[in-house]
Amino acid sequence: MNPVFETVSKEISILVNRLRDLKVPEYRVSRIEEMIKALNSTRTPQIVARDLFNTYAGFISLVKELESGLDKGVDELEIYVFLDKIEEKLAEFINITRKSYVREKIQLSLPLLMTTVSFALFILIDPVIPDIISLGFSILGIPIFYFNSTLGLLSVVANIVLNIMLSLYLNELRLDILFLEVIIAFSAVLHIYIIRESSSIRYIDQVVKSLKVVDTLVASYIKPVDASTVASLLNTIQSHYSTDKIAELFRYKATVMLMNGYSIEEVEKSLFKASPEKQGT
Repeated sequence: MNPVFETVSKEISILVNRLRDLKVPEYRVSRIEEMIKALNSTRTPQIVARDLFNTYAGFISLVKELESGLDKGVDELEIYVFLDKIEEKLAEFINITRKSYVREKIQLSLPLLMTTVSFALFILIDPVIPDIISLGFSILGIPIFYFNSTLGLLSVVANIVLNIMLSLYLNELRLDILFLEVIIAFSAVLHIYIIRESSSIRYIDQVVKSLKVVDTLVASYIKPVDASTVASLLNTIQSHYSTDKIAELFRYKATVMLMNGYSIEEVEKSLFKASPEKQGT
């Protein structure tokens, strides 16, 4: 499953368990659970589109705000308001997921559609045996693509290779048609590469890192760092380094890290773990 959907499902499950512990009425909790089931039964795209990622950011912000409110002991009415907002955002997330899946399928199926239409047009202009056979294989490739995109695209490449070999054997190969077939085959190979990359560990790691950045920014927004703690950290940096220039550089770095959502502990660990110059050295 795409890491975005895994994260959403995980966050909702944690929230549901916490709501039950707080004795929130079961009918409200059940409504959230039903939406989880709807999300898990939704076909998910392999590639995380921008609109999907933006919706996730809005969803996780609401969840974290509610969790922060639960920590502070908000009243029952505020909990219901947050739950209503989360339900709306979940419904939006599911809707965008479905649209993204359909859009991705259509985009990935372009080589197959181009092959089918091209061979149909070739037959209308000049019906020859290789094109008739290839049109049949193209039509068979459509249900294959529906269940497995990679196999469907591989069938496009195999179909074109078969068409070229039959055309050569029957001495009916045309250079203009050959050029178009090569372009379609190249497009199919490119789409196969995109599918493989979107399921690779490297791509998934990048998505997970992006999700962590969003979570960090949301946490920073909900739980801002205390001003006195920041001042104490900056003073510590000033006394930690032997020259004002180095101290000023690391004070600037600390400020930037705090603005990007890092905690005081993370900033201290980053700056003091491997400092190039300490006071007195």
